Amino acid sequence: MTNSKSPKPHVVSTRISDDVLAMVDRIAAERERSRAWVLAALIERAASHEAAFIDFIDEGRASIDRGDFVTHEQLLEELQALADQKRAA
Repeated sequence: MTNSKSPKPHVVSTRISDDVLAMVDRIAAERERSRAWVLAALIERAASHEAAFIDFIDEGRASIDRGDFVTHEQLLEELQALADQKRAA
């Protein structure tokens, strides 16, 4: 878990199922960490992953806005041309 730039961590509350809590407790026991530490680490990992995915989608949308893309039909034509070249060789 990375160090937060915030001088004081924030407290949040959520409801989770018994099954998820059992998994968290198992991880905490295995890692010899507190339940709070495990939850914070898991939330940070999930949030980082989701933020990276949003950035990826935004990059794709920006490419489309710039006209930097191929249509499905164009891709199929290119793949067919490659297959035809391979067969002809």
